[in-house]
Amino acid sequence: MSIVYQFPMYARLEPRTHPFKGGRITNTDLLTLDKAAKCASTHAGTEIAPGDFLLAAARGEIALRAIVHREARLQKYDGGIYCNQGESTENTVPKGAILNLPLSACQQLANVGRASWRTFDGFEHQNGVLMRFTVATLLDNEPDFETVPTDCRVMGYDVHALADAFIDWPDVTSGAPVVTPDDGKAVERLPDDELAELFDPVKVAALEAMFPDSGRWAGYAERAKRNGLSAAKAGRSLFNPYRAVVWWFNQGHHGWKWERCLRVLANNLPARSMDSKHLLTGEFD
Repeated sequence: MSIVYQFPMYARLEPRTHPFKGGRITNTDLLTLDKAAKCASTHAGTEIAPGDFLLAAARGEIALRAIVHREARLQKYDGGIYCNQGESTENTVPKGAILNLPLSACQQLANVGRASWRTFDGFEHQNGVLMRFTVATLLDNEPDFETVPTDCRVMGYDVHALADAFIDWPDVTSGAPVVTPDDGKAVERLPDDELAELFDPVKVAALEAMFPDSGRWAGYAERAKRNGLSAAKAGRSLFNPYRAVVWWFNQGHHGWKWERCLRVLANNLPARSMDSKHLLTGEFD
């Protein structure tokens, strides 16, 4: 049996700020829905309820996990070993394990407050897009798992991501100030149109070379309509470097200062715009 990928209807949420201000949690901590809602509300400065996590999970915007209350046998999609290889409990889920819920179970929890499920989701990047797929299934003679919201757990990374989704962000195409993640100070810029016109369109590979992001630029471009990068499009598979980096910078979680971005842009001006380098750096040769 081959993998059947589920193309997401909604983009996965990602953290856009740094640091997280909702409490002392890490990306890998597993939190109850009540604890997650409290931390997210503190960070975002607005009320976020446990139900908001269920709705986001039902849309596939975050991952949701659940504690199982009994041991159960399962089979991997390819007939291989899913867990506990070589042990007496091979391909057996132990009581108390915390597993990824399938999207159908997340939707049941959001809609009716309980879920019955028997498949286990995995995640893989395909062409820059995070895809779900069924990695394992309960054996036919095993009854469904039953889950209620108190069984659910959310990772700290997804708590941060959902909290950031509740924060109002400035329109990055209107010349509004950009806030740096390091010192929180607003950086005044010239109108975007004037600075964007200094650049010729480039492909995604050039953006990755100028502003390395572990190969993520290809995925950003694939999801441009959903994530807002489309504002930087300048043709088929082409992007305006200035508008693209304004978008990227405002996503946060990259460790760059705006001044560094401007220096990189200045060093990559086309020949026709070299005399305008000072508009980016503020320095005259």
